[in-house]
Amino acid sequence: MADDGERSGDFDADELAMLRQLFRDEAHEALEAVTARALATGAGPPAPDAVPEMMRVTHTLKGSAGMLGMDTMVDLAHRLESALALLRAGGWTAAIADQVIEIADGMRAYVDAPTAEADGIAARVRTQIANLIAELG
Repeated sequence: MADDGERSGDFDADELAMLRQLFRDEAHEALEAVTARALATGAGPPAPDAVPEMMRVTHTLKGSAGMLGMDTMVDLAHRLESALALLRAGGWTAAIADQVIEIADGMRAYVDAPTAEADGIAARVRTQIANLIAELG
């Protein structure tokens, strides 16, 4: 997992390793929830609680990453949350669902990435989110 903005002074090495593993598990669960909602919606209009639920889990993920000083993950989650907020007004299509799924997959890959690969993955996810926002805006 990428180590950006790490607040190592707040935790000893063992605590930080344990917390990062818990975060990884939480991130996978949260991003799987986003993916499941996007897949369930498909091309049709989302259920009334679908987008707010995706926003909620993304917001929680952002907070957890922030507590661990994982600034890049905070940024990615914030960007996704902002894109999802635009979807509350409508505009959901099968292509949008596919984009949301790709973004969630990219964020999962970022969480799992060795440090050397993390920056490239984060850049790709930022571009995907920017493209989604441009399409919605």
